[in-house]
Amino acid sequence: MEEKQAILANVLRKVLAKDRSILARREDLIAAMGILVPVAAMREYRALTTALQESNLGEILLAADQKSPEERQAALGQVREMLLEKNMQEKTVERVIATLTDALDWGKEAQAEQAAPAAGAQTAPQAGASQPQMPEAEKPQAAAAQQPAATQTPWACVCGHQGNTSAFCTECGRSRAEGERQAAAQAAPPVATAAGTQRNAVPPVHPQVWPEPAGQAAGGAAGRSPAEAKKRMALIAAVVVLLGILVFFGVREFGSQGSGSYASLVGKQATETAKEAKTDLSLGGLDLGDKKSDIEKAKLGKENDTKEESGFVFHYYDDVQVATDGDEVVGLKSVSDRLATKRGIHQGDSLADVKKAYGSDFQKSAGEDGMTYYEYAFQTDAGEEGLLRFAIRNSDQKVGYISARLTRYEKAKAQPNTQAAAPAADARGAQVALNNFYNAISHKDYSGAWQMMTPEQQKRMGDYDSFRQGYSTTLSSEARNVTIASAAPDKVVLTYRLLARDRMPGGKVKAQVFDCSATMVPSGGTWKLLYTEAKQVSSRVE
Repeated sequence: MEEKQAILANVLRKVLAKDRSILARREDLIAAMGILVPVAAMREYRALTTALQESNLGEILLAADQKSPEERQAALGQVREMLLEKNMQEKTVERVIATLTDALDWGKEAQAEQAAPAAGAQTAPQAGASQPQMPEAEKPQAAAAQQPAATQTPWACVCGHQGNTSAFCTECGRSRAEGERQAAAQAAPPVATAAGTQRNAVPPVHPQVWPEPAGQAAGGAAGRSPAEAKKRMALIAAVVVLLGILVFFGVREFGSQGSGSYASLVGKQATETAKEAKTDLSLGGLDLGDKKSDIEKAKLGKENDTKEESGFVFHYYDDVQVATDGDEVVGLKSVSDRLATKRGIHQGDSLADVKKAYGSDFQKSAGEDGMTYYEYAFQTDAGEEGLLRFAIRNSDQKVGYISARLTRYEKAKAQPNTQAAAPAADARGAQVALNNFYNAISHKDYSGAWQMMTPEQQKRMGDYDSFRQGYSTTLSSEARNVTIASAAPDKVVLTYRLLARDRMPGGKVKAQVFDCSATMVPSGGTWKLLYTEAKQVSSRVE
């Protein structure tokens, strides 16, 4: 393994030592490594972060971590094929695989098994046979080169890192010869010079750009010819110019927010430091009660879509949905596991993790989407009441999504006659509810769409997992020309044309058009989907 790979592997090993499960949380892993990785290993870091962002290799390797060596090798092979399919260069893939294998300590058993037969295979030269003589100065290096890596004794580097077993220090990158020589220099007793001053017998340890010529005292110019001095000065001037160029372009690159910038590689770290959460009614650093201008400060990424519905404006991002009322943030809902609450809970964490972070002072209720809701009451920075919800999947007791909302709107709905009368009197609300259902499908908010159906319709769809899987290839679903066919206090029938686009195997897109009808019924202060019918009008492959 190359020196820079060994440095990055050591960084990853330190991160995994604190939390092995972080391997499956790519953004957390990238951010944690970004804090520790030195500039010297930045190229390897970029290759690894690209691999993490392009695949689910972390989940694959974590699943194989406690399995047999054969199963681990199979997992590595799966990762290798996956990255090659993403058009990553083969040499880069092999560097990434080597770094991961070393950091996970998966290769130690194999190295030990290979070292034993290798050691036994060495035979002594025959007695009396003529052997070529090697200069004395080269014998130590040759002996070190012939020694198998698995049998090298651990060594301590001058930087303080102990237990190194490779040819380079995994902490600072020094070679073994340099690290041990400089360590010996620090420990060497002082000796007298001709001038009567004291200095170490070996040159002291300092960061050096240029190694001193053999036999020349550190810092001295004795024995250096004018030609050598001029050459040295020219080289120093060239290095200064080169460093200036590197610093200029490095600052411009790492300071930008482009796709290739350092800030984008440690995306979660940059997001968290850009805006810190003030209260527990927050997600990804954005708090309920914040202003619209705070959304940009939270660095949520590019806004994918914006919808105005029922007096609210919904802003859709890759990882979160934000609801605003005027200039105020009034609702948040997670879409992925990349963002966390103020206390560090992510979508996908366990119910035990939630209770450990937030305690047992919660309100528990059954959901209609195969989940159970655990809600904690908190206040905004301005003192307004709100609820933080953890929707726990009944199937595996893990967080399906996280949401935060203000309770002012629920109190308004609870006023006498409001809850039952509003839907019955306003068939327009049924149209809005139908559009909300298909918008949720288009934005892959399957749990939200599931909640918009009645229990009868949910049964017709099967269970929640079947429903979600059925829409897994859907790119968009749009209801157009929604018309009220009939309206009554307890039922509204709508007709509309549905435009659906789905991803096909091989990457092509199938576009279909349907003539549909939907029966909507009032339930819990809103409209829900009771029954649908559809007839295909056209289908084409794009």
